[in-house]
Amino acid sequence: MNGSDTRDLSDEQLATRFAETRDDACFEEIVRRYQGKLRAGAFAVLGDRGLAEDVTQRSFLRLIMAGDRFSEGNLGGWLYRVTRNLAFNLYVQRKRRGTLEEQFAGETRRNGLSTPTSDSRVAEVMAELPAPQRICLNLFFGSELTYKSIAQETGFSLKEVKTHLQNGRRNFKQHWGKRERNGG
Repeated sequence: MNGSDTRDLSDEQLATRFAETRDDACFEEIVRRYQGKLRAGAFAVLGDRGLAEDVTQRSFLRLIMAGDRFSEGNLGGWLYRVTRNLAFNLYVQRKRRGTLEEQFAGETRRNGLSTPTSDSRVAEVMAELPAPQRICLNLFFGSELTYKSIAQETGFSLKEVKTHLQNGRRNFKQHWGKRERNGG
């Protein structure tokens, strides 16, 4: 099927044909019809063009992953709902991470780290770590939260929490060792 043939199809016919045949021309027509509208909707929620583009691409990926489960129905409504949900979830996640980062920074300025030690060198090394690692380490060691609690608190997935903690421990040891070797 070529591009001009797909332009004559209704959304529902296009979605059904794509679900059944996985025809690239059908998918390209869906993208042509909806990309701008979805991007605009995501931008309205996120206020960031790059993030809006990412969310739009993820929406189309969801359509591909839906396979033959999405063969009929309101294509536009489904895509808008998916995009809105992805954009809103990303907005909440970014806001939560920003809030945690601000809370961590304020905590550090006021009281030093809420880690078991009050050694200022620990706070200096922690400040060198990427924010997700720093946040997870602080919540794990300072607040003694479980992996699951950290995931709920930050919006990170459980896998992301484990990764941030593992990388954070490794990076902390490296930074600490470098500091010790340099007489810091």
